[in-house]
Amino acid sequence: MATLWRLYRVELAANYLVILLICLHINVVNANAREQVHIAVATNFLGTAQQIKSEFEKHHDINVLLSAASTGKLFAQVVHGAPYEIFMSADQARPQQLEQQGLIKKGQRFDYAIGELVIWHPNYSTEDFGLQTMLKPEVSRIAMANPRTAPYGLAAQQFLNTTKLLNVLQPKIVRGENVGQAIQFVRSGNAQVGIVAHSMLIALKENISHYTAIDQQLYRPIVQQFVVLSERSEVALFVDFLASDNARSIIKRNGYRIP
Repeated sequence: MATLWRLYRVELAANYLVILLICLHINVVNANAREQVHIAVATNFLGTAQQIKSEFEKHHDINVLLSAASTGKLFAQVVHGAPYEIFMSADQARPQQLEQQGLIKKGQRFDYAIGELVIWHPNYSTEDFGLQTMLKPEVSRIAMANPRTAPYGLAAQQFLNTTKLLNVLQPKIVRGENVGQAIQFVRSGNAQVGIVAHSMLIALKENISHYTAIDQQLYRPIVQQFVVLSERSEVALFVDFLASDNARSIIKRNGYRIP
């Protein structure tokens, strides 16, 4: 019995030693790893955010981790405690809601871009396309983002309402979870026309000449805000970089206006 007890104690000690070594190894890895900032970014801004991330990392020994989804989906994740440190929304409404719910401090939300809506029609030149083109039988599907979760989908719906086209085009409309999925519908041929973010066409770098800019008076301005969810100094550095001429130049180059 004593022998069994001694063997058990040895095994237990060995297990603790393994756990201790693992913990020490993790601490060493963490000590040598670059600091990291985790950012939730609306799908429409992902390509631009990747460029900003690249420039930021050139000047700071900090790794930026980007997680992209529709604004509505990211908002729900933030509300439920997702460990994001910055939330780059595609609207003002969700940041305002976070402030109203006490999930961010007042003064911790900032305008960073104003988006533009376009109609993408790869099968038609800009000269040959007009709003009435969407009524033609050969245009069987029109893609847009879900207006309940994606601000660009809401803007697309506002545009169709303003032009009195929503009801007549309703049977043709297919909705993606986000504006990226709406663009994919057009790229795959499942839709002939897409009402999407100008910035994402620029990011595609293919067949982007076949689009029509939508008069910005036909939908409410798409003012995009980000919110700060962490007080870490690394996060503050990225926030400062977003206000730099370098970052603002990247934002403008990608089809946005600066607030």
